[in-house]
Amino acid sequence: MEIKCQSYHDNLNRPCRDIFADNLSEILDELSQVARFYMSSDVDAGTMVKINSAILQLLKFGKYRFLPVHMVGEAFTRGSMGELGGTTRFTVRNVCIWLSEVLDKQQRISAQKVSEEDEEKKKQEERKFRENKSRNNLYGSAMFRKIEWCHAGLLSPRQYDECTLDKIVDLIERGYPVSHITPSMIIK
Repeated sequence: MEIKCQSYHDNLNRPCRDIFADNLSEILDELSQVARFYMSSDVDAGTMVKINSAILQLLKFGKYRFLPVHMVGEAFTRGSMGELGGTTRFTVRNVCIWLSEVLDKQQRISAQKVSEEDEEKKKQEERKFRENKSRNNLYGSAMFRKIEWCHAGLLSPRQYDECTLDKIVDLIERGYPVSHITPSMIIK
């Protein structure tokens, strides 16, 4: 059955706590009518007002206040069809069972999303670490080569500053063997 209440469509993705009580009450009235129809329930009007009032309090201020309206609609529809447990009567208890099932589903989806994001972040950090590790090894080799040149007297103090590690690493990355790199290749 299609939900005709305009407030339902206007607030589909909003959490129940952010919806005006009058609009949420209107939504609940229609969802309850649909659920009672699916369940062939014969709840009288006075009891229905009390049930909707209790459900409204749970959705507005209780543990279900973070549920978006579309998930509340799913709970009423699937629950009244017998997919989410409960008994064959339209009661606050059954609606709570339905809402709890949908809330659990939402929490599982959220946890899975966070887990996937964490896994992707971890993979990116690992890739970055590997890239840096390789680059750090090149800088270590370049530093070792520069120190060798200093001990051999191949670099003056002025040349020492001109011969940067970045320039040596650049030559290594271009494929020159470390042992074949000389100061004259860097200082021009």
